[in-house]
Amino acid sequence: MRILSDVLLKDENLKFNKCVVNRVYNKTDKEKKPILFVYIDSNEIGKKFYIANKNEGNFVTLTQEEFTKQFECYEKDLEKNERLQTMGNE
Repeated sequence: MRILSDVLLKDENLKFNKCVVNRVYNKTDKEKKPILFVYIDSNEIGKKFYIANKNEGNFVTLTQEEFTKQFECYEKDLEKNERLQTMGNE
């Protein structure tokens, strides 16, 4: 995931206002298996959510409503992001 994030964020063709690569789990999955997602906020294409589909080997586009309805972030990831944002504001 780190390599994908580094590649996406360094690509000149993918310079967005906001681009996030992280992991979530499906709210119905009791094992909470990680699923890679990409969130892009672009002036040209707007806000887009993409979920990795391991079975098909591609990304599926979701609306923000579908994404928040189906998926949940890991608490540790949220805490880590909050710490990083706090450090960046100091």
